[in-house]
Amino acid sequence: MSKPKTAFYFYRLKDDEFVKEFCVANHADPTQYVETLARDGTLQRWDKREEGDLLVFRPPDSYAGDQPLMWMCNRDLQVVEPLSEERRQLLETEALCRRVSVDLGTN
Repeated sequence: MSKPKTAFYFYRLKDDEFVKEFCVANHADPTQYVETLARDGTLQRWDKREEGDLLVFRPPDSYAGDQPLMWMCNRDLQVVEPLSEERRQLLETEALCRRVSVDLGTN
């Protein structure tokens, strides 16, 4: 069996807190999915689509933003590692939908 492929994940945000999309770069597992625990206790699966080389998950309409999300993937096909400093800036830019955050500092 071949070595599992390393995947990187990030969030695209709405209003700097609300998760609008959960994205996986370099994905290798076609069966992976994301679910949210709804307020009534049921599991709700997020819609999945490919966007270029990204796998993009969108929450159901009932998602309120404060429910934890669970990402399931086959660890024999794909592993997830902490972000390296080289990739962090790119993924943060993607997470903000290419908006740029500016720190004006305080005096």
